[in-house]
Amino acid sequence: MKNLTSLFFAVMLFSMTSCDTKKAQEDTDTVDYNTVQLDAPFKMTQKKGVKFENDDLKITFDNISEDSRCPEGTTCVWEGQVKVNLTVKTKNGSEKVEILRKGKQKENAIQQIGTHTIYLMAVNPYPRESKPKMVQEDYKITMIVK
Repeated sequence: MKNLTSLFFAVMLFSMTSCDTKKAQEDTDTVDYNTVQLDAPFKMTQKKGVKFENDDLKITFDNISEDSRCPEGTTCVWEGQVKVNLTVKTKNGSEKVEILRKGKQKENAIQQIGTHTIYLMAVNPYPRESKPKMVQEDYKITMIVK
């Protein structure tokens, strides 16, 4: 009986330690964040993040999952689109978000996250006929969060 009790306490101690380690790993944030303000335009590059003054919101620009926009200097039957993937973190957790913007779209692409609204203003550079296919590191996005 004594061995069974010792085993039980050892398993409980291991379980509690494992949970603490997992939580510590989840709380570790390796993204480099720039501080920006709500209601003001800002630019982001891939794998970089922003955090907002006086708010718990953090956004990371993960990647572009699609860029089928009609290149400048060509004629296309479809304007194409670009898909921007973000990670949005608040005190309530983390969420993956995809924002779609049409090729020659003039108005902002909009995504609602909780009480915040993300306005994707631009995805640059815009494809050109003379430039070969872009790599992920070429992209910069311009946004406003309200």
